[in-house]
Amino acid sequence: MTIGQEGTGALTGTPTLVAFGCPNCGWTGEFDARFVQWCEGCGFNADSAPDKPEKPRVARRRERARTRAEQQCEQLITAEDLRPTSATGIAVTIAATLVHLATVTLVIGSILAIKTWSGKYWWGWPLGIFGILLALAVRPQPLRVLRKPRGLDESCLTRDKTPALFGLLDRCAAQLKAPVPDYVFVGAQFNASTRDIGLRRKKLVTLGVPLWSVLTGPERVALLGHEIGHQVNRDVTHGLWAMMARRSLAEWVKMFNPRESGFERFARRQRERSGLIQTLASLLTPLFVFLVCGPIFVVALGCYFWLTRLDLRCGQRAEHLADELGARLGSSAAAISLAERLALAESVDYFLRRLKSERFKGDPWPRLREYVDSIPEHEKRRRMRLDEQRGTRIDSTHPANYLRRRMLAARPQLPGTIRVDDAEWTAIDAELGKYYAMAAHSLIGIPLNAAKRVAA
Repeated sequence: MTIGQEGTGALTGTPTLVAFGCPNCGWTGEFDARFVQWCEGCGFNADSAPDKPEKPRVARRRERARTRAEQQCEQLITAEDLRPTSATGIAVTIAATLVHLATVTLVIGSILAIKTWSGKYWWGWPLGIFGILLALAVRPQPLRVLRKPRGLDESCLTRDKTPALFGLLDRCAAQLKAPVPDYVFVGAQFNASTRDIGLRRKKLVTLGVPLWSVLTGPERVALLGHEIGHQVNRDVTHGLWAMMARRSLAEWVKMFNPRESGFERFARRQRERSGLIQTLASLLTPLFVFLVCGPIFVVALGCYFWLTRLDLRCGQRAEHLADELGARLGSSAAAISLAERLALAESVDYFLRRLKSERFKGDPWPRLREYVDSIPEHEKRRRMRLDEQRGTRIDSTHPANYLRRRMLAARPQLPGTIRVDDAEWTAIDAELGKYYAMAAHSLIGIPLNAAKRVAA
C-alpha cells in the first residue's frame, strides 16, 4: 500500500499539507503532498517501492558484509588515525606479487616445456604454446591502467581556464598537505570523484553539476576536501601493482569459469538432441570441464575475493578518512549536511526528468536548488531511514551512506578552516557557466546555445 508519491503537484512553491493517520499504530501528522506519507512511529509506508525479495544466499552475503562494515565503523569511531594500517598494505603487496609471479612462472614453464619435451613428445609444442597464450591472456596490463583519456586537455578545466576555482583548490590542498589536482572535469552526474590518469599519474577531480549546484558554500568546501583528501591516503590497494594483480585474477577467473566456457554451450546443445551418445556427452562434458578447470578456477576465485576484500576494507576506511579531511576544511556540520544531500539522489533525478518532460527552457540549476531546499524534514528523515534499511552506497568501494553520517557525527566535531565569501563563489560559478550549460543540455535537452545564453 502506498500513500502519496513524490512529484505530485507543483515541484516548487508553497507546499500543500495533508493530514495522515497511521492505520497500524495510530500516529498522526501532516505531510507535504508532494512526498510519500509515512508513519514516523512504526515506519508504515516508509518504503513506497520495496525491493524484490533476494535469494537467501544473496541476503546472507549482504548481511555479512553489512555486519563487517558496521564493526569497522564502530572500531574507527575511537581510532586516533583513520589511515589504513601498514599490515594490510603489506598483505596486499605480497598477494599481488604472488599473482604476478604465477604469470611469470607460467611463461618460464611453457618455454622449458617446449625446449625439454618437444623433441621427445608430440604434445610438447602444443602444451608450451597453450601456456604462453594463457600467460598473454592473463598478463598485467599497465598501459591499460595508465592510458590517458583522449581529449582530456580540451574537455577538462586547468589552472589557466579557471583561476578562481584552482585558487580555492590550492588553499584546500595546502591545508591538507596534498597535491593540487591537475585537471577538473565538470560532468552531469549527481556525484564527485577523483583518480590518477596517464603515465605521469596526473590528478583528476570530477564534479557533477547536479550535486555541485545544490550545495552551500561550506558543503562545497567539504566536497573538495573529501576529493583532495583521497590523495593524502595513498594506500597500496589502489596502487598500480595491486590494480594489475586484480585485473589478472579477473582474467584467470573468466578463463577457467566452467559456466562461461564453450563446453557448457556444447553440452546444452547436446541435451536438446536425442540418442545415447548425445545424452552421455551432455552428462560427461560438464564433469570433464569441472575436473580440468575447476581447481584453477577455485584458487583464482579465492585469491580474487581475498584481494577484493582487502581492497574494500582499505577503500572504505579511506572514504571515512576523506570524509574527516573534508570536515576539517568545511566543518563537521557541513560534511554531515553533504552526506545528507547525497541521500536525495532519487529526488534530484526525478526533478530533472520532470523538467525534461515539461521541455523546460530556462536555467534548471536555480530551480533544482530551490526544490532541494524545499524538501521537508520528514522526507529527509524517510530518506535516511531507507538508506539504513537498504545499506545504500554510491558504489561497492564506498561505505554505506548511513555509516558515513554516523562516523562524522560520532567523531570530534571540527569547525572548518576555510572560508569562501560570496564574491569568490560568484567568480567560480562564472568560470563554470559554460559547463553548467553543457550539463543542462545533456540531462534536460536544452539547446546548447540557449543554455549558454541563460547561464551567461
